[in-house]
Amino acid sequence: MTENSNENVAKGMILMVVAVFFFSFMDILIKWLSAHYSSYQVAFFRGLMSLPFVLLWIMSKDAWKELKTQRLSLHLMRGGLSVLFFVCVVIGLRELTVANAYAIFFSAPLLVAVLSIFWLNEKVGIHRWASIVVGLVGVFIALNPGDGPIFTLGTVACLLSVVGYSIVVIMLKKMTETESDFSMIFYFLVSLSVGCGLLAITDWRPIVFDHWPYLLGLGFTGALGQYFITRAFVYAPASVLAPLDYTALIWGALMAYWIWSELPVANVWIGATIIILSGLYLMYRESKQHKKIETDKNLHT
Repeated sequence: MTENSNENVAKGMILMVVAVFFFSFMDILIKWLSAHYSSYQVAFFRGLMSLPFVLLWIMSKDAWKELKTQRLSLHLMRGGLSVLFFVCVVIGLRELTVANAYAIFFSAPLLVAVLSIFWLNEKVGIHRWASIVVGLVGVFIALNPGDGPIFTLGTVACLLSVVGYSIVVIMLKKMTETESDFSMIFYFLVSLSVGCGLLAITDWRPIVFDHWPYLLGLGFTGALGQYFITRAFVYAPASVLAPLDYTALIWGALMAYWIWSELPVANVWIGATIIILSGLYLMYRESKQHKKIETDKNLHT
């Protein structure tokens, strides 16, 4: 690897950590706002407030043609699922500590791996199956609060959000064959704004004037996170960047402690550690398998 490529990878990793920080900041704002507004309303503002920033980004790149889509039906399906899973994200963050919610969210790569077997016909060996099973044990540990029930409104909402998100990721793997990053971000935000906006009508609460900075911050942090994560993938491969997504637990826990004095119980940290380690091992095995496939292709060309 050349010095220049090393610098690019380092730059990509820094950009990824910055992106995760902004997404964690956005989640903190979501949790705060969910105490004052309905889940549909918060999800609606997440989409609506990010749209102007994304449109400015598209305008600066003169990328309007990139919004043309060949798979409108898939965008609509993804949009509907995104509305459901994001509302569940809001409920989960409202009901649980940030660290507890994140521990459950981190199980998404495990479910994506399982769904890939059935929907993308990907082969999963004994090592990856083992990491999936171990990760699910970690989820069970993180779900168990000790004195209370395992399945509460918050934990069920987080689990449903993981299912919805994982299905969307599988769809994105297909959509990236023809769709641009601009179109996928744009249509996601439009779907979130329109879908959650219509649902929010049933439980609309007047906006307090003093809350507007937080609502604007919701869009700003979400847009910045999306921008930095997109730039990160320009400089570094997914196999290097994906593990950095777990830094969200650090950012989220620190900010939650600073604002609400949240201190997650021990089982959350234990479960999160198991989930993260199994996820990292799963990524390692997938990266190794991908390299093997590429090597075999090169040998036969």
